[in-house]
Amino acid sequence: MQAPDTVDLDQAKYDVLHHARSGQGAKTIARLMGANYGTLCNKCNPHVDTHHLTVDEAVSLQYIAGDGRIHEAEGVLLGRASIPVGHHPECSDVELLDAWAKWQQELGETAGALREALAEGRLSAAHVRRVRREMFEDFGAGLELLQRLEGLVDDD
Repeated sequence: MQAPDTVDLDQAKYDVLHHARSGQGAKTIARLMGANYGTLCNKCNPHVDTHHLTVDEAVSLQYIAGDGRIHEAEGVLLGRASIPVGHHPECSDVELLDAWAKWQQELGETAGALREALAEGRLSAAHVRRVRREMFEDFGAGLELLQRLEGLVDDD
């Protein structure tokens, strides 16, 4: 079985290195990874076929950059969901209420995307991608709420 088109995966590698959500620059990320800057740039360049990231390098890159786009792109290609949930060992009542409200807001955005798609009278692949993206955000917000609740468990 051949893998689907990897354009999005290639772009994700480039974006994680050069546009990291953490705001760190590519040179800083390379240094923190213990990698040669030029080599790492080549491994993340969609137009270079001679250099490739190993799985371990991809994980390290994403961890240091605080950016899971490579993992998310792999999930799309493999038909899997990647949902960030964060780490919330404790939270206040306001944070818990905010997490619940965020989850409800995400559910509303999914409903809106679905209604817009159905209103056009025909469902396109772009419509389904948008609904999928919104649903994954729903799941992430719901799991974040669950993790915040788990942080409040007191079994004493």
